[in-house]
Amino acid sequence: MNRNAKDLLTAESLETVFNEYTSEVVAAVRVRLEELRDVYEERLRARGEEWRTEADALSERVRKAEAALRELGARFEALKDRAVAQPVPAVLREPQRSAPGGLAADLEAKGFEVIDKRASSGKLWVLGDAAQLEPIITALQSQGVKFGFAPKGGRATGGRAAWFTRSRRY
Repeated sequence: MNRNAKDLLTAESLETVFNEYTSEVVAAVRVRLEELRDVYEERLRARGEEWRTEADALSERVRKAEAALRELGARFEALKDRAVAQPVPAVLREPQRSAPGGLAADLEAKGFEVIDKRASSGKLWVLGDAAQLEPIITALQSQGVKFGFAPKGGRATGGRAAWFTRSRRY
């Protein structure tokens, strides 16, 4: 646009120049905004696909977790049914006080590792397979022997998980 200085001094010529530049700036901004829109739409499309992929992966994990929970529930029910079908073994037919060997000897005879520290004001520790020990401990508790469980054991067990009692009842 070639205008001389005299033309630029009039309000109309200034307005014309302003309008021309304004329309050029607006056109350039529109072009750039369209370019940016295209770029962002592509990014959103790509991100949306990533999100869909992640959502599908999470859904698959949830389905697997639900299947695992159903399987565990079925196993639990089977164990519960089997436990109901098997009577709880009686460790001792009748409570006895201070029988020779007593509770420690009886538990050792059943194949459990026993550490008896009651003579030195300690505890009687019973170590063994948890599934086999539970009915025995339950039977003893029903006979009035108080047992506790120490997941980290104690000094006597070398830190191994074990059931314990201070009872001298048997």
